[in-house]
Amino acid sequence: MLGLSVIVLFCALLALRVPVCMSMLVASAAVILLLDVPLLVIPQYLIHGLSNFELVAIPFFILAAEIMNSGGLTRRIFRFGEVCVGWIAGGLAQVSVVASMIFAGISGTAVADAAGLGRLQVTAMRQAGYDPGFAAAITISASLIGPLIPPSVIGIVYAVAAEVSVGKMLLAGVGPGLLLGATLMVFCYVLARSGRYPCPVRPYPTRREFLAALWQGLPALLAPAVILSLIISGVATATEAGVVATFYSLAVSVLIYRELTWKGFAQVIARSLLSSGMVMFLIATATLMSWIVTREQAGLQAAVWFAGLSDQRWLQLLWINIFLTIVGTVLEGVPALLILVPVLLPIALKIGVDPIHFGIILIFNLLIATVSPPMGVVLFAVANFAGLPMGEIVRALLPFFVPLAATLLLITYVPALTLWLPNLLLK
Repeated sequence: MLGLSVIVLFCALLALRVPVCMSMLVASAAVILLLDVPLLVIPQYLIHGLSNFELVAIPFFILAAEIMNSGGLTRRIFRFGEVCVGWIAGGLAQVSVVASMIFAGISGTAVADAAGLGRLQVTAMRQAGYDPGFAAAITISASLIGPLIPPSVIGIVYAVAAEVSVGKMLLAGVGPGLLLGATLMVFCYVLARSGRYPCPVRPYPTRREFLAALWQGLPALLAPAVILSLIISGVATATEAGVVATFYSLAVSVLIYRELTWKGFAQVIARSLLSSGMVMFLIATATLMSWIVTREQAGLQAAVWFAGLSDQRWLQLLWINIFLTIVGTVLEGVPALLILVPVLLPIALKIGVDPIHFGIILIFNLLIATVSPPMGVVLFAVANFAGLPMGEIVRALLPFFVPLAATLLLITYVPALTLWLPNLLLK
């Protein structure tokens, strides 16, 4: 009962507009007072939540993404995407998806993708005459590719919480990330051909233009390949790959593109420290709350309840997706994941779902929630720099839930999309 009480109290505090991390901390402390355990467990589990070595990768990947945004790498990635697919129906909408797929290999978070590359995408599309709401909607949708294709901050957090291989968890996102990108590109093509949104296309690039964009963007384009090859080959762990990504981005920004100044670097460090601190504090407080949920066997109780809904695996997975969709609209990604893993992972194992596969299902559901009101952090981030009313963005975004839902169903019911690459490369 107390496992449910901490969740109810947490939701009540959120309704009172208490910050997420403080809501988790206060709710956990209140329930611990009712348990026959010493208060010393509070600092113990806060520290325990951050004691895993793999979590060191998170601030490094956040820093690498910030350096790329300030050092000119992001702009060159967008330019390369423009010469590759800007001539296809959908124009810069197609470019936004391709650029997000490339940038995903460095950013690791949807917010970093939306705040960095997204600002460039929205500005370019508005200047080209695209509908502002459509520009914001495709930018928001494409940003979800970032946390799927490695490196993935939320993927690392899940691997630590579920005690699975970080390397396999990161590689598992490649297939779903590419699938989402392809689905969004097809959807943009259909919208453009239907005439619903005017989508000016760029002329087919000349060979000279393509080679120039490739040459200028090659150092930036190599970054995802470097990171992924280090993890696959076993030369570096995910944590060590984060360090390499940071120094690689810094070297390219300073020595090749020469766009990162000392003043700019100081601002990059400040933004990265703030973002990393927020994520780490969320992880610490969520670990304390998830300990209570686990201790009170809330996961076992939930498993029994879900089992009673149906004895068919496909229907149980559908109920889990519906549950995650509802929960994700009121909880943010990382804390939601840490709270839900001890609750839902036993259910997934009970019905025969691979924990790596379930991790991608869980993550993708929570990613969709980041673009859904009322807690859609990506939604608010894009609305902030796009300068559009929230209602206008939400209306433009509604059609894009069709490809997002289609991708979710394919990920859920076709495990091979998730598991083929990690099983092939990491035994």
